[in-house]
Amino acid sequence: MAKKREELKREVQVKKEELEAREKELSLTMAEKSGEVEKREEELEAKRKSLEVKEKEQSLVDETIKEKSFEQEKREEEFKLTLESKAKEIEAKRRSLELKEKELERKEKEESGGIHFGVRTMIPSDDMLRFSHRVPSYKLT
Repeated sequence: MAKKREELKREVQVKKEELEAREKELSLTMAEKSGEVEKREEELEAKRKSLEVKEKEQSLVDETIKEKSFEQEKREEEFKLTLESKAKEIEAKRRSLELKEKELERKEKEESGGIHFGVRTMIPSDDMLRFSHRVPSYKLT
């Protein structure tokens, strides 16, 4: 029985050593895994921070674009209003000139007795009658 007991003690000792070796192996594996997990967590944290920085930069770019777009729209509206104002001025001047031209034509008609030769300079009809006998007539052959 002592032999059996010795054998059992040895078996128990061998099993104990195997379990300790397995525990040590698992401990190392867990330490490696834990290190890998920590490394991944650090990488994820770095990526998260990088993403936050990029998001802030993008937000600033978006805000700048919004401001520039608003300024551009404002300039375009001011330009449009300026063009409309100048167009109205030009139209008013054109109408004024048309009225002046019509008034001038009316005065010229009054002065010329109603004869108009399509030229701004008018010859009064009385003068034409008075001098018509002095103008030689030329025949074209």
